[in-house]
Amino acid sequence: MVHLGLGEAWIDHVLEVDKRRFSMIVLPLGWEAVGGKDTMRSMVGVEFETEGEEHEVAVPAGVSATWDGLLQCVGTVPGLADYVIRYGDDCRRTDMASFVRGEEFLQKYESIERVENCGLEDPVYLTPGRFLKKTERTFVDFRILLWTWFGASHCFTGDGITQDEKGIRGSSEYFIPNLALKELVRDKGAALLPLTVRLSNGKDPDDS
Repeated sequence: MVHLGLGEAWIDHVLEVDKRRFSMIVLPLGWEAVGGKDTMRSMVGVEFETEGEEHEVAVPAGVSATWDGLLQCVGTVPGLADYVIRYGDDCRRTDMASFVRGEEFLQKYESIERVENCGLEDPVYLTPGRFLKKTERTFVDFRILLWTWFGASHCFTGDGITQDEKGIRGSSEYFIPNLALKELVRDKGAALLPLTVRLSNGKDPDDS
């Protein structure tokens, strides 16, 4: 997993302080043929080649980012299982183009841009605790929780494939359980390799 523009301290803050249980990862199309379309049931070894050298990586067990997979993850968070039952069908059938034009969304959350750009300190950014304690817990509030906390934005289709705002489909995506970096090293034997990532224009992503 590659984290662009995120320091190690921020990542551990998300995992340990904010208790975010899942991450959404994106894999090239076709990986589901290795791990199974709906569930990657174990550590899956995948070989790749760079500069003539063969490598093998392990993909953590997880669930495909379908509506079933997402709601399965949400239902494991204390206090949210009842809302998964209450709003699950609404999530599956709601047209997000209409949703973001709705009166309640505009009144509470203002715009797509506001939700997309809000940070953890912004009250628009819903965590499970904020959803349960500081909202009316309507369907709109629940859907924003899925957007901000679980990464299921207005472009989320629920079929396990990424899609941008123009409707162009991309790669397979999965939810995997989160582990703190020290756990990845201590318990899973992972090696942390610092990477220098440059955009196609040669710039550092943090400077763009």
